Amino acid sequence: DGFLRWSEHPLVKFAETGLVLLLAVHMAGGVRLLMLEFLVWRDWQKSLLAIAAGVSLAAGLVFALNVV
Repeated sequence: DGFLRWSEHPLVKFAETGLVLLLAVHMAGGVRLLMLEFLVWRDWQKSLLAIAAGVSLAAGLVFALNVV
C-alpha cells in the first residue's frame, strides 16, 4: 500500500507524463528516420514531421489529462 500511495504524488504523476511524452516523441522520430531511410526526401515529409510532433504532443497531453 505504501508504494501505491507514493505513486499518487503529483511529482510522480508529472514524471510519468513526461516519460510517456518522451516515448511518443522517440517513436515518432524513429518512424521519421525509417521514412528517410527508405523514401526519397520530399517537401511533404516536412509536413509529416510536424504532424508527428503534434501527435506525440497530443498523446502526452491525453495521458496527462487521463492520469490527473
